[in-house]
Amino acid sequence: MASVTNNNWYNLNSTRKYPLDDGCTGIDDAGKVLSATIITDLNISLKKSLGSGVMISSVSANANLVSVTFLALNHPINPSLYDSAPPALSFSPLCVVTVKKPLRLGVPYRLSPLVDGVAGWIVFGEGVNRPVNSRFSTPIQSAVAPKACRYYNDFPVTSIGKLGSVDKLTGLVRLQEGKDIQIKREMRYIQGADREAIVFSLMENTTTNVLSVYAGPCGGRPESNTCKRTSIEYINTTQPDCNGNIDIEFLSPMVVAEGGPGRLSLDYPVGLNDACTRTDRLPDASGRLPGQYDDLCNPDSEGDPEGNIPLPVPVLPDPVPISSSTIDSVTLPACINFDDMTAAAWQVVKGEFMLTETDSPMELCPTIYSSDSSSIAPGVSSSFPVHAYGAYRANLTGDRNVSVWYNPGYTSTLNIRLITDVKLISSDVPANGAVILNYRANAEGITDEYYLVEINRKESAFAVKKFNGAFFVEVVSATGLGIALDAWYRIKVEVTPGTAGKTRIDAYLYSVQDTPDNPLESLSYINCEVSNYAPYTGKVGLGTNRSEAVFSFFVMENI
Repeated sequence: MASVTNNNWYNLNSTRKYPLDDGCTGIDDAGKVLSATIITDLNISLKKSLGSGVMISSVSANANLVSVTFLALNHPINPSLYDSAPPALSFSPLCVVTVKKPLRLGVPYRLSPLVDGVAGWIVFGEGVNRPVNSRFSTPIQSAVAPKACRYYNDFPVTSIGKLGSVDKLTGLVRLQEGKDIQIKREMRYIQGADREAIVFSLMENTTTNVLSVYAGPCGGRPESNTCKRTSIEYINTTQPDCNGNIDIEFLSPMVVAEGGPGRLSLDYPVGLNDACTRTDRLPDASGRLPGQYDDLCNPDSEGDPEGNIPLPVPVLPDPVPISSSTIDSVTLPACINFDDMTAAAWQVVKGEFMLTETDSPMELCPTIYSSDSSSIAPGVSSSFPVHAYGAYRANLTGDRNVSVWYNPGYTSTLNIRLITDVKLISSDVPANGAVILNYRANAEGITDEYYLVEINRKESAFAVKKFNGAFFVEVVSATGLGIALDAWYRIKVEVTPGTAGKTRIDAYLYSVQDTPDNPLESLSYINCEVSNYAPYTGKVGLGTNRSEAVFSFFVMENI
């Protein structure tokens, strides 16, 4: 068979990821790979202020229509480039294209902008003749290659108006000189460089003293003390700049708003729950001494329904009752084996879990358990325990699976040790399983966030990651471990205070062997210190990311 030479550009693109970035997976939220034959070329022009990247949000093709939507991004393509405290994800609609069938393959179709400053075209390939319905949630799935995007600088002047006025002139603006005002285009030295500027100035007039006419309410010069009224030259010892301005900066988290004509309202978002120390009762505004007034720092006073005392942001959503009976508090150390085919005090907050009849050959819970932490350390037993079979299984492959242990017997996720045996059973590419650390609502109370220690077959890695409410950010990892399906692995995690107010996470990975004389083989050890783990008021649990996995048992103890 003769080889093809000078292959068409669109044909070449139908055999590779382009226009997607080479670093992207091309896998949609349902775990399906986007065919390279659907989009064979793309060109998008956008203003730099709209974002630093572009991603495909959705691709749909049926018997009647083909539709593709695009989002603008404010962050790099690869989330792993972030440190342990990445900026929040920000997505904004950019453009869309919808074409009725039949359409012409290899012909550019114009993109319809959803915001100003966007233009471009797209070329479809034969892949649109098959049904497609793909959604993408993160740039690592579907970011567009930089070569397919053209960024341009915004216009330096977008509007003109009077200082302090909300009315602005936009579009094509014609500047017209007044009776005594002249407008010229001149060069001015501005911010260290000669720049072309529009200069407004008074005309020289021999019949009118323009300096007197336009002197303003002062009627003189403050620096020469010729004003009719005493002018303000300083605020305390602060002198204005050459334009007569004094800029006041209010540092975060101070909130500034208009409090009426000529007034500002300052709000410092710290409530009574944040200010109270619960140990120091100072005199109040009327001078009443400690013991002469009600202690508003008392927990019974928090959450005033009239709004006098700010309600605290909930750390976790209220647990849904798991059974008709009240959940008993289990003191630490505790070991849960799921052998009775129940998951008391466990609550699925994301995804889907079920109980299944299987177990690790080295399940710890049936053995005698004492407060001595060494009794549950890996490798201490030389014989297999006899027990019933039962394990906790994460089921959903199209989303995150997170189940947290709502046991009232622990109130802190610091100075703890967690152990579990996990088996990856998902045939999908992402196959993974993890121990969840400090699951809680974020500072704004609008989404969940947590740390996790994960074993990952796709990456052949053992890693500490953080889920920040939008995507997973890797903190530290060990790779090249040869993680296999249908094999048991032991994860042990220890969370302790770190240096300089940070939190230390130590993670150990073992391979569970089916031999009594050598039950555990050490595979990896990683550790890190993070600065945004606290407060320690979250919960612990088990989870996966778009993957099935089985957890044999769960151990938690204080250290």
